[in-house]
Amino acid sequence: MRKKVIYSILVVIVLAGSFFGWRYYRFLTTHIETDDAQVDGNIVPVLSRVGSFVSKVNVIDNQLVKEGELLVVLDSADLYARVEQAGAAYASAQSAIVVTRSAVDDAKLAQELAATAVESPKTDLWKAKKEFERYSDLYNQKLATPQQLDNVKADLERAQTQFTVAQQRVKSAEGQYRTALSHLRVAESNAAVKLKDLEYAKLQLSYTKVYAPVAGQVSKKTIQPGQLIQAGQPLMALVQSKEIWVTSNYKETQLEGMNVGNDVDIEVDAYPNQTFKGKVESVGGATGAKFSLLPPDNASGNFVKVVQRVSIRIAIDPTPEALALLKPGLSVRTIVSKK
Repeated sequence: MRKKVIYSILVVIVLAGSFFGWRYYRFLTTHIETDDAQVDGNIVPVLSRVGSFVSKVNVIDNQLVKEGELLVVLDSADLYARVEQAGAAYASAQSAIVVTRSAVDDAKLAQELAATAVESPKTDLWKAKKEFERYSDLYNQKLATPQQLDNVKADLERAQTQFTVAQQRVKSAEGQYRTALSHLRVAESNAAVKLKDLEYAKLQLSYTKVYAPVAGQVSKKTIQPGQLIQAGQPLMALVQSKEIWVTSNYKETQLEGMNVGNDVDIEVDAYPNQTFKGKVESVGGATGAKFSLLPPDNASGNFVKVVQRVSIRIAIDPTPEALALLKPGLSVRTIVSKK
């Protein structure tokens, strides 16, 4: 009787083992699993763009903030003074433009007057030439005296001199006009430079207020009021809780049947009684060893075959529960259903 009970127990054990073994075999043929995985997310650094003293910190660690929310206020006295200085320099440059533009107008008027003034000497010269030609003919005909011819010739030379002087005045006025235009261009260029200096000073002043670049949770806050910080110094980090995914590293021997869109069960070590859902979003372009500081070179002859792993990105179904509980860095186990 006792042997029958023992045999019955053994049969039950064998049948149960066979059943569960078959189920596990079926599971292995239809699923791929690994515990080399973790939750990932965007961790956005908040940096200072200018160096100054911290006047006010509006947030604390682990506080949730919205995009564009004011996080830190820096002392702005020095930068405000630079804005005032740059504004005064720009105003002075604009005044210089007004002065040089007035000089250009005066030079233009002088050029026009000189061009008009040359007409009278030109007419006098034409008249003197005609008079000289007429008296030359009369002199040749013995109808004019040498004295009369000399007087007409002197008038011609005087008219020629006056016309030459008038022409020189026109050229001088044109040169002064071109010089005035050059001064105007220099003044305008200088004003443009001063305007850029003013805009840069205002931009630097705006950096004394540090806003949240994204919505997220404040982490790793490293500053306090009164602290002196430098440009580019990290102030804190923002963890984007609404953009999380799982990075799983599967063995190269497990990639068969791994396709984008496969359903994934996500088991988190921190919450053993809960399973989250997701889908395979993408497969890495290379194994992890290729991104190491010293990637292995099998051509060197020192070859030891090691099973490589490929990074798989898994999109988590963005349920409110998943977004609230899952944090970047948590260890997980992922089970991919083959298709």
